[in-house]
This record gives sequence, C-alpha cells and structure tokens, in this order.
Amino acid sequence: MEKYHIKLNTLLLSVKDKGFFHLFSANFFINFVGFGSQFMVAWLLTPIQLGEIKIMQTYIAIAALFTTFGFNTSTLKLCSENRQDGEKVFLFNKALKYVAVCLCVIFPLLILLIKFGFISNDLEIIKYFPYFSLSLIPLTFSGIFSNYLQSIKQFRLFSQIQMITKIISVIAVVFLTYFLGFNGYIIALILGYVLTVLFLIKSTNQLNNVIPIVPVVKPLSTHLKYANISFITNLVTQVGMFSDVFLMNYFITDKTAVGYYSFALTILIVANIFTSTVQQISVPHLSGKASNKIEFEKIARKYGNINVLVSLVVAFGLVLFMPFAIKLVYGGKYDQSVPFFLILTGAWLFQNIASFEGYTLWGAGKIGYNLFTYIIILFLGFIISYLLMVKFGIVGLAYGKLVTSFISIFIVKIIFKKAMSTFN
Repeated sequence: MEKYHIKLNTLLLSVKDKGFFHLFSANFFINFVGFGSQFMVAWLLTPIQLGEIKIMQTYIAIAALFTTFGFNTSTLKLCSENRQDGEKVFLFNKALKYVAVCLCVIFPLLILLIKFGFISNDLEIIKYFPYFSLSLIPLTFSGIFSNYLQSIKQFRLFSQIQMITKIISVIAVVFLTYFLGFNGYIIALILGYVLTVLFLIKSTNQLNNVIPIVPVVKPLSTHLKYANISFITNLVTQVGMFSDVFLMNYFITDKTAVGYYSFALTILIVANIFTSTVQQISVPHLSGKASNKIEFEKIARKYGNINVLVSLVVAFGLVLFMPFAIKLVYGGKYDQSVPFFLILTGAWLFQNIASFEGYTLWGAGKIGYNLFTYIIILFLGFIISYLLMVKFGIVGLAYGKLVTSFISIFIVKIIFKKAMSTFN
C-alpha cells in the first residue's frame, strides 16, 4: 500500500510541475460555474427550448470544424514541437489567415442551409439559427488562439483568461435569459464568445509582439501536413459523438423528450471538469517527446493512468449524487431526464477512456490511425443507434451510445497497439 501511495505522490508532483493544477483549477471553476449556470437557465427555459439550443449548438460545433479546417490542431502540433519561437509565431499568424478564408466561405453557406431547411424543419430553429450562427465567428478564432497558448505551455495565462471571461459570460447568460428569455440566452452566449476571443487576442499579442518572426518555408504545406487529416478525423469524431443529436433532430417528433435528453447531455458538462484537463495538457508534452519512444511511452502511461482513475471516480460520483440533485433542485420538472443521464454517463465513461489513446496518437503524429479508428466507430455508432432508436424510441439512442462507446474501447486498443509498433 505504501508503495502505491509513493507512486501516486510522485505522479501528482510531476504533473504539478507541468502546469496541470493551473489548468485544472481553471477547468474546475469554468465547468462548475458553467454547470451551475445551466442549472439556473433550465429553470428559466422549457425542455423544448433546451432541446432546440442543443441542436443549434451541435451544428455550430460541426460548422466550426469546417471553418478551422484542422488548422487549430496543426497549430497545437507544430507549435508544441522543438522549434524557434519566431517560427511558432509565424505559423500561428498563418493559421489565423487560413481560417479567416475558410470562415468567409462556410458562414454564408451555413445560412443558406438553414434557410432552405437542410439543417432542421423545426420552425423555431429556422427562426433563431441565423442569429445563433454569429457565434461561429469568435469560436473559429478562439480555437486557434487557445491551442496556440496551450502549445507554448502558457497554461496559467490561458486559465486566467478562461476564468475571467467565464464569470462575465455566466452572469450575462443568467441575467439576459431572466429578462429576455430564449432571445436573451442567445445574445448572452454570443457576447460571451466575443469577449473570450478579445481577451485571447490581447494576451497573445502581448506575448508575440516581442518575438522576432522567423519565416517557415511553405507554411501552408507545413500546416496541411496535419490540418487535412486532422480536419477529416475531427469531423468523423464529432459526427460520431453527436450521432444521437442528429438522429433525434430528424427522426424524433416528441420535442419535449428531445428536451429531456438534451438536458441530460448538458449536465454531463460537469464530467469534463477533470478529464479535459488531462487531455489538454498531455498533447503538448507528448508532442515534445515524440522523437524519443521510451520517454513518450512513459508520459503516455502516466497521463493514461490519471485519465482512467479520474474518469472512474467522476462517473461513480455523478451516478450516485446527480439524480438526487435533479430531484431536489427542480422538484420533478426534469425527472424524465434521469434515465437518459444514467445511461449517458456510462457512455461518457467508456468514451473518455477510449479517447485518451487517440490523444496519444495525435502527440505521436500517428494521425492516420486515428482517422481509421473513428471511421469504424462512426459507422458502427450510427447503425447501432439507429436500430435501437427504431426499436425503443429516443431511449434507444442513449443505449446505442453506451454500446458503441464500450465497443470503441477495444477497437481503439487494437489499433493503438498496431500504431505504436510502428513507432521509431
């Protein structure tokens, strides 16, 4: 027992030195406050409106993949490598220009898709989505700035920005939703994204303005080496992750049930308080050791063990306490969300355990293996979820996600083992 206690202490001290607890404290605060604000907003909005918000957020998340086109991931990878600071600044600046071009193409296309009913036939979503889609602009640039700060290990600065902007955003969300309802929620959400990107711009410029820029030959090609396949991989991953939302958007006619399901997904935000920290901080350190197989595997095992341990503790805590909290806070208003929540928590646990090895492959530059893995999981997930939805209705979507996530653990492990055998 003492042996394992010493190992745990050593592990915690090691990750502390790498900025884990700076990022963790920010993630804990941000997700906790965000979780609390969602709890309050759920009082002010109807289950149907929560469902509409979830659907719109899902399509914005997919659109953001097209506007960033993988340049956020390539920035994280390239600027984490052992290269001159001036080269990192140059590659970062180029990434901003590339996503600006993508945004000019995707944004008007998105408006056309909603206007012609391709995204949804729900009249409320069609009415509000054009305004909600304005959030795509700050979200696109935030993705580049955030990954850049993490890549250069500015975890403390990044954490401070997140905490400040989140406090202001949450206050705005609750205040405007209380007085303006659904309209106020959308306005506050967009303002929050704009505030975040403004803080990121100011802080990043202060860092970069003192660094002489060092040009990199063929910067677009350098980025596209990772951006192309990362875009496809992220798209496949996100579509698979939101497969239940897409299916219920097109096939489930009971909008109240969609709202209960969406509420269950929303309160799972709290689950990411711990695990997102492990994933965010691991990639830069894994990339920095990608040339040394022994060191790389050592770091991968360390963060992998942390990820599994934390995922188990968080899932157990949620299943034990959250149903009681929902009953206590809402007095029965969202009781029908509890069965969805319990099933989706299990799915989250399996998915989170499987996904970490995907982050490890990113750090090793084995991006092709990730793509192959997620394509398999995507098609498998849609088939399983659709069949269970036809059989059991909307609860079948939750079971479909649970089954797919469990199977994905084994799929990822097999492909991960194969990828690591090619590690030079």
